[in-house]
Amino acid sequence: MLIHKQGVSCTTDDESAAVFVTADRIDTDYPYLTFECETDEASPIPYKRIVGHFNNTDLHFAIYLPPKSQWRSRFFQLMYPSQTSTADDNTIYFNVQSGGYTVQASGLIGYRADAAAAKYYNVSPEETYGYVYGGSGRSLKAIGAAEKISGIWNGCVTLVQAMAMSIPYNWGVRASSGPIFMNRCITVIERVYYGDIKHGY
Repeated sequence: MLIHKQGVSCTTDDESAAVFVTADRIDTDYPYLTFECETDEASPIPYKRIVGHFNNTDLHFAIYLPPKSQWRSRFFQLMYPSQTSTADDNTIYFNVQSGGYTVQASGLIGYRADAAAAKYYNVSPEETYGYVYGGSGRSLKAIGAAEKISGIWNGCVTLVQAMAMSIPYNWGVRASSGPIFMNRCITVIERVYYGDIKHGY
């Protein structure tokens, strides 16, 4: 089923060129979407899966709906730049048990694709509460969404907040430790693993 939404386009910030996305304005990068299929699933918990994509883009999405008796007027959406539209079992289970449906979009840079997937299915944003979340690299997308989007999500949670120095601090330190420890790396790993912290170094 092809859907084309029409209306006033989203506005752009003149200084940063960031696009402000709202529930009632159209993101011109994602005006057409196609719902491909709908299936009833039983594992890890009963739910309905709806799959679709936005025409002429790389954006695919899936909606995972709880049984009507468990619906509590909310949805949850994970953000990550390299994810697919397939949510894992733990995510689906938690969200269904929490009375919400799951929105998962294939990972693209920025927040606009995730917003497009969320708002096209949420036909009554004034009655449905949406929550977006992400950790590490996902946190940057979630923060961008909280700053530049209105009327689609009601809450944003970041965990393990990424920052400009995350890669130098984490991977840089690990890479630099190799030449320092040289052939003692295995000894250090074994002693720490087996609890010999006192003599580990």
